[in-house]
Amino acid sequence: MLKRRMDFALAGLLLTVSFPLLGFCALAAVLDSAGSTGSRPVRSVRGFKRCVLVKPRMADEFQSDRAIEAYEELIDATLMERQT
Repeated sequence: MLKRRMDFALAGLLLTVSFPLLGFCALAAVLDSAGSTGSRPVRSVRGFKRCVLVKPRMADEFQSDRAIEAYEELIDATLMERQT
């Protein structure tokens, strides 16, 4: 019985500590990225009821052209160094 109480106490402590950290990470993602951080597509479910999904944005779905160009330049520079 004591172990179960210790498990609940530890879980509560970890949740208390991690929730503000997760909120900070979410805020940083919103402030750092251009555009929305997700989408809300509407789906039809059983009985033709409407259901709204909350889908987070995936990192490679919305990569900017600038980041891709910087990566390609880095690869080109690395290949040029190896040739010399």
